[in-house]
Order: sequence, then C-alpha cells, then structure tokens
Amino acid sequence: MADIKTARTQKELDLIEDVMGSSFLEHQSYVTYRDTLLLKATREANLELMRKIDAFCEEHGIKYFVYGKTLAGIVAYQDFLPGYSRIDLGFLRPEMDKFEAAFNALTDEQIEELGFKYNPFFTDKRYKNIRRIYAHIDAIEYTYVEDDLDILYGDNTLPMVIRGMIQATVFDEVPDDFFTRKKFYRQMKRRSVTFRRTIACRHMNEANYEDGYGAIIDRHMLRYKIMPLRLASWRIHHLAKRYQGRGMSNVTRMLSWRSYTVPKSDIGEIQRMNLAGLMVRCPDRPDIWGKEPILETTPELRRLQNDAKEIVVEIDRVCQELGIQYFACGGTMLGYVRHGGFIPWDDDIDIGMLRADYERFKAEAGAILDGDRFFLQTRESDPNIPYLFSKVRMNDTEYITDYNKFRPFHKGICVDVFPFDYIPNDFAEQRSFKSKVRGKAKAHHRVVNRQYPKAQAEEMPTDRKNLDWMIAQNNGKILAKHYWGISLDETQKDYDETVTCYNDVAEEEGLEYVASFVPSYTMAKVEDLYPAQRVEFDGIEIMLPKNPEKFLRMQYGDYMVPPYPHQRVGHDLLFWADAEGVGGGREAENDFFSGENNAGEE
Repeated sequence: MADIKTARTQKELDLIEDVMGSSFLEHQSYVTYRDTLLLKATREANLELMRKIDAFCEEHGIKYFVYGKTLAGIVAYQDFLPGYSRIDLGFLRPEMDKFEAAFNALTDEQIEELGFKYNPFFTDKRYKNIRRIYAHIDAIEYTYVEDDLDILYGDNTLPMVIRGMIQATVFDEVPDDFFTRKKFYRQMKRRSVTFRRTIACRHMNEANYEDGYGAIIDRHMLRYKIMPLRLASWRIHHLAKRYQGRGMSNVTRMLSWRSYTVPKSDIGEIQRMNLAGLMVRCPDRPDIWGKEPILETTPELRRLQNDAKEIVVEIDRVCQELGIQYFACGGTMLGYVRHGGFIPWDDDIDIGMLRADYERFKAEAGAILDGDRFFLQTRESDPNIPYLFSKVRMNDTEYITDYNKFRPFHKGICVDVFPFDYIPNDFAEQRSFKSKVRGKAKAHHRVVNRQYPKAQAEEMPTDRKNLDWMIAQNNGKILAKHYWGISLDETQKDYDETVTCYNDVAEEEGLEYVASFVPSYTMAKVEDLYPAQRVEFDGIEIMLPKNPEKFLRMQYGDYMVPPYPHQRVGHDLLFWADAEGVGGGREAENDFFSGENNAGEE
C-alpha cells in the first residue's frame, strides 16, 4: 500500500484497491506529488514577480495592497492559503493610473530589465487595444517545474513550465449615499454581465455550445453577437470611474464581481506584512478579508457559549414539560461528536424539531418560558425578523451582525430553532422539491433585503445634490415603499405552505426523510433522529439524534477531519454584549452601539 497520509479505514482502502485497481493509490500519490511541485513552483514564480512589482512601486511612490485570499493566508499563516498560489493585488484608482503611466514611460530595454509586462488589453490580435476586465502583470520568462531529479513532464509528455502572473485589480470610489450606491451597483452589474457575455459570444464554438457553455447567452445571442466588444469594454470601465475624485469615503472592486465595500480609512496608509518571506503591503485593517484563526476558545467566546447553554437549558426544561422532542443539529451536533462539546470557534447552539413539535413549541412555549430572562422570537411575536425559522433570545443582551444591524427586532444572544419537514423518498423528487422550496426562500429574502431601513438614507450636502442623486433617491424610496408594503407574514406563509406540503401524507406514503431548508439545506432519515438520546454537552444535558454519525456524514461528508486553521473562525460579529455588560466585536467602540439599540427594548 502506498505510504500516504489518509483517514481511510482498511476496509475503505481495500474497496479503493478492488474498484480502482491495485496501483491506483501509488499512481494517485505521484499525481499529487507532481501537482504539489507545480503549485510550489507557481507560488515561487508569483512571489518573484511580486518582489519586482513591489520594487517598481516603491521606486515610483505607488501604493498597492494585497487582499482577498492572499490576505487571509497572511493573517492565518504568513504564507499562502493551502492549495492557493495566486496573489490578489489591489490598487486604488489613482494609484493604478500612476502605475500604468510609469510603466508606459519605460523603453523596451527597461521593460526587459524590469522582468515583467503590464497588459491591460486583450492579447488576441482581433481585440487589439480593448481593455480586459482586469489588467495582467506577466513575468517575461518562463521557468521549468523541477524536482531533485529532473524536469517534470505533464500528461501530454511536454515539460511543465510556468511563469508568474498577477491580476491588477482596481478599487473605485462608490457613493456614500445608500440609495445612490445601490443604483450604481445595479448599473455596474448590468454592464459587467453584458461585457462577460459579449466576450463569451466571441469564444463560443459548436462544441462548447453543446456542452452548455452558451446557456447564459442563449436567449439573447444576437444582442451579444452584434454588441461591439470595444463598446462593452468602454461602458464598464467608464462607469466604474464615475465617482472618482468626488471625495467619497468608501471603495470597492467594481469590475466583474463586486468585492466588499470598505472605508478608505480601513485600507489606510498601508502596512507591511509577511507573505512567505516577502514583506508586502496590506490594508491597515487586514480583518476585512482575513480573520485570525481561533485555535482555542477565548474567554470572550466562552462567555457567549455559556449564555447559549443557559438558553438551551431553558428550552430543554420547556420541551420536557410540554412533551416536545428536539435534537441538537448542525455545528452543535458536530461539536459533540468531534470535540466532545462546543466546536472551539463556535459561539451558538442549533436545535431542530419536526414540524409538529416546532408548531407546538411556537404556540405553547411562550407561556412557560422564563419571560424575564428569555424571549421566544417567532414571526408572530416579532414580525420584523428576517428569518424563516425561530429563535430563543436572552433579554438584556446584544448580538449584532452586518445582516441585522439596522432592522428593528430583538437582537439578543440566541439559540436557533429549525423546523424539519418531510420530503419525498425519490432522489429526483427531492431535488425538484428542494429547488421549489429554495425559490420560495429566495422570494422572501428578496423582500427582506429590499426593505431598506431609514437609518441607511443619509442626508447629502447641498453641493452633491445633483440629478444622479435625485434619481437614486426617487427610485430607492419607491422601491423601499413597494417592498415595505409586502408583508413578511405573507412571504412566510407562502414559504411554509410549500415546505410543509408532504407532512400530511408522510405516514400514508411511507416517507423516510426530513429536511431543514434554511439557512442551509440539511436532511436526515427520521429513523436516524429518533428516539433521540440524552447526552452530556459541555457541562449540561441536551438531546442528540439517535445516529448522529449518519446525520453528519450526510451533511458534512468526512466530518471527523477538522477544517484548515484559516477556516476556524467564528461568526463575524459587529458587536455583542451579555447581561453583565461584557462584550466585544469589530465595532465595539463605535458610537452606533452606545446603548440606543438595547435588544430588550426593541
């Protein structure tokens, strides 16, 4: 047997050998080795290219910053993320213009000496001088992929060669006003889609069309075929610069897929951090893209976990008194099986109930719950909640995220309560039903996400009130009024009627599976859920499914393998506070959280 690290049992290894062949693992180990060398060589080539770019920028006083997965790797490892070799390079628009001007001033000899080329245009001669979405910075020389013995060869028997390539991404200023920004985002999205589809039309042939490559443009084929690529490119690049130099305080990557919108102050003067031995420029606040891994539970996290345990102890008491069955699910169940309690970086508890018990819990638990300390949050008790499930909140606490910060409802520390509904036994019917239910969930969240809060609408200085601003305000307020006119009771009812449609016929049709659809899809066999078992969980007793391993394998696959360190992060909280006033979060010192949003008073 090949000497490779594996979590497989001997039975699983024997099956692999029997089905895939006796030499499969040996061959696979070589392929993995070859791919690893290719990844290592690509990293080294990109680092060398980045070193040259950094020196060029330093010489010409140009500020860049790394972001995205590159920054996440720096924060977690001071290196690349596992399996990642790309360097995500960003410039604010003025700095990108300086970079382009400085490079264009070089002679051919100077470019050769520099060791890289800046290519903002398509390389295909048919599209000469048409700007691509992202400019490419390419190393001039190729390098061979080698090990200690010799050059490596690919499946085509040719030597494996690579050269460094880094995409230069522009971050543009975006409007500070909420409605103007939303309007700008919609315009950029339409033009980005048009540009990408216009490019796709020119690279299609009969073969890849049959493979489905052309599905995205099938309905409007003629429109994108006749659209001049130069015009499509100009429209997107021209619009992206609309608010440049107008003193806006936020920036984002607007071209193609939009990135986080971040304050320019968070990018700041830019600090240097270590990427695999190379000190590169990074934003002043690297936590925009890279969170510090949580390798062991912090005292602050332990306080949140303790509050969650208090809530679930109360839920357990109420369920026992009412004769309602529940079970721990999601990360809580995974934490019990893999860690013997909480996942070290998790801060909440998830429980599930079959729909009949869930409806009883909503209807009857409120009368038994300790109302001084806890609040049963349902559509009926707190109509403004954006969720399609219920929660039990702890009064006089706060748990605020980007998603809920402006919406008026109780935002205390909570335990999520998910309903599980019967689904068909047949796989094809399960797939169809899942799609139908998720469509209803999307319709609900489309309304929620367009019920713009008044707190977002900022008063603009008189000198900025132009036609663009007036159109955005008018359209934004009309949209907000329209969507606030749609009752979440109705979207919830529409969702519930769809998701529960198999419950009444479950016994008659012998249905075996149940599922929870939001916020993510989770399914299990009823026989693997009940009868639930009572277990000790981090000092308290809770109910766990009968066969948690089967449930977890269905949901997580190889669930006993912990995630990479950089994936061990908790919820991204803006602010939290327990009943004793101890708290934290990204914006714990922000005036917005000065007490005006007391969860118990909403």
